Amino acid sequence: MSNQNESALIAQLQQQGYAVIPVENLHALGKQWAQEGAEAALTSVGLGGPNAQKDVHDLLSLLSDVRLIRAGMLKALGRVLIIGMLALAAAFTFKDGMPFKF
Repeated sequence: MSNQNESALIAQLQQQGYAVIPVENLHALGKQWAQEGAEAALTSVGLGGPNAQKDVHDLLSLLSDVRLIRAGMLKALGRVLIIGMLALAAAFTFKDGMPFKF
């Protein structure tokens, strides 16, 4: 589209009551609104202010630690169950003495 046609279209839209905003301004507005929305969302859950980045980092670190502890606990529980079953099997095997002679 030529500049003359573009200018005529912009003038026509403005006469009809439309606001004509350059693309660069729209990108800047979108970026600003996204930033404001993110800050409002963090503030609404108590993570706003100057320490927000540190708070989010701490929460992610805590979540990582919880996952690590949970995995370790599941391994330990599995080992306890296996040892318990082996102990029960041994107890039932040897309850009447040695099942075989040397």
